[in-house]
Amino acid sequence: MKKNLLTVLTIMICFIALAQESNGNNKKSFLSLQLGASIPLGDFSNTNFSNEEAGFSLTGISLDMNYLYHFTENVGLAATGFYNMNGLDISKLREETGIRSLKMDHWQFIGLAAGPAFSFEMSPKVIGDIRIMGGLATANSPDITTNGSSLIPEDWGTTGLFQAGVGCRVKIGPNSYFSGGVDYRYLKPTFKVTVGNETISAEQNISVLNISVGIGFKF
Repeated sequence: MKKNLLTVLTIMICFIALAQESNGNNKKSFLSLQLGASIPLGDFSNTNFSNEEAGFSLTGISLDMNYLYHFTENVGLAATGFYNMNGLDISKLREETGIRSLKMDHWQFIGLAAGPAFSFEMSPKVIGDIRIMGGLATANSPDITTNGSSLIPEDWGTTGLFQAGVGCRVKIGPNSYFSGGVDYRYLKPTFKVTVGNETISAEQNISVLNISVGIGFKF
């Protein structure tokens, strides 16, 4: 996880450095940090044990670092480095499996997405953004235990991702702004599941709706 997080941060820094070299006195770069809710959708939120791809996921948290560079007033390049963590509906899992001592920690995934962005002025102080992005993510499956013994250990899987969303920037100073957004994020990692002496591969549909707010700076 540390290695992947370092890769994300390195790429984000490269984006910023390149933008600073080309900016001069014409500030076209926007960088924001946003915190919000990670709301599971579809199979990821399903709690039906007969659904093989049910994720039993609960609403969690998201942390996004968003970068936007304007080529023109209305067209630019967006990049997002993110971290999501979603807990599990353990009471429903215990009910479905009949194992009252069952324990599971969480789903979590980190990654980087980039793609075109389209901006439009809604008022002198408010700018709206539309983003369509693709990228890579690394996801972590839950660690499953019972009575202190491991049933299925956690695993990490890397996969492509799709992300699309809308956001807005509300100016609060010459070079600062409040930011907010709603983003759909989808990935389908493959995990190695070890039960006893047998190891199999299992895919998981992960789709979330991120609703986040934060603060940003123009440079």
